[in-house]
Amino acid sequence: MTDAEFVAILRLSDDVSKLYAADRIEALAAALADVVHQFGYEAVQDGQPAITTGGLSALEGAFEALGWADPYVIPNPIWCDAPVEPRCPNRTTSGTPTPEGYKRFCQDHFHLWQAAQDAPS
Repeated sequence: MTDAEFVAILRLSDDVSKLYAADRIEALAAALADVVHQFGYEAVQDGQPAITTGGLSALEGAFEALGWADPYVIPNPIWCDAPVEPRCPNRTTSGTPTPEGYKRFCQDHFHLWQAAQDAPS
C-alpha cells in the first residue's frame, strides 16, 4: 500500500466516523425530544399547544440541548379525534383501536370513550 492510499483510507475512515457521529447525535436528539414530549408540561402559547419545563432543571437542560425556547410551541400537533362540535382543541394524550379505526383522544375524551365502552348496552 502506498502512502497516498493509506492517507485516502484514513480520510475515508474519518468521513465515515463523522457520518456515524452525526447519525448518533440525530438519534439522541430525537430520543431527548420524545422524553420532553412525554414528561414536559402541557401549555398554550399564543393559542397553540406547547410544552414547558415547569421549572424542572432536567427539562431545562433538555430544552437547552435541543435549542428550544420555554415554552416550546409544538409544530404539527396531533389533535383529539373526539366526534364533537366544535372540534376538541386539546392535544392527544392516548390512542386506541375503535370500530371506526384507530382514534387519538385527549385525556378527557379518552375517559368518556372508555366509560361508554364499559357501559352495558
